[in-house]
Amino acid sequence: MYEVQCDEQWSFMRAFSALGQLQQEYAIRYSCKRFGAKAYQFTLIRQCAKNIKEESTIVREIDSVQAHQLIQYLYENAVPFENWKDILLDLREILQGG
Repeated sequence: MYEVQCDEQWSFMRAFSALGQLQQEYAIRYSCKRFGAKAYQFTLIRQCAKNIKEESTIVREIDSVQAHQLIQYLYENAVPFENWKDILLDLREILQGG
């Protein structure tokens, strides 16, 4: 794991091992950066061999502490690329008391 932080931008990298026929080796980068007033852009990049997938979404009405908590949660819980946006929106609601 490593974290890069600068000017309200965070990035975490998680590596997954090859497990024979069960799983190929791959990595996911979880990133977040300020995107205007009270908005942050969250990006996940999944790299497996030469296959790279990237998705981003904007989350509005959150502050920098909440943005950092959200991206750290995604990383620490190894949230998969396939459903990270749904989980991110659910977590945002929890932070906003919903």
